[in-house]
Amino acid sequence: MANELTLSNSFTYDDGKVKPIGRALESLVVNVSTKRFSHQQHNIGVTEEAVTLGEVATLGWFWLRNLDTTNFVEWRVSTGSTKAARANGGANGGEAMMFRVGSGVTAPYLIADTGAVDVEYFLFAS
Repeated sequence: MANELTLSNSFTYDDGKVKPIGRALESLVVNVSTKRFSHQQHNIGVTEEAVTLGEVATLGWFWLRNLDTTNFVEWRVSTGSTKAARANGGANGGEAMMFRVGSGVTAPYLIADTGAVDVEYFLFAS
């Protein structure tokens, strides 16, 4: 079976000064060639921690939700590298991030801000 993964996202921007704008991408369907993914719920501390790859050999899509109410979590493409993406905490659970992982990334890491955060994430093979 092909086209196992269906993705969607949207945004709306309304600052009260300009006409509100928004975009939606619904039902982007992609193939997960090896039919492998990793799903984890972790407590990420202020020392970087490797993203659990499981049986995912070639990284594809990454989705993360920060479940903390206060602190943020950041994504690194490798150990000790620049922090490349961030998900803030929030009152009803925090922000999420979703992106296709770049071809040069083989061992990504997560690191929390000033206190440990609970996260849930999925990593799909390409």
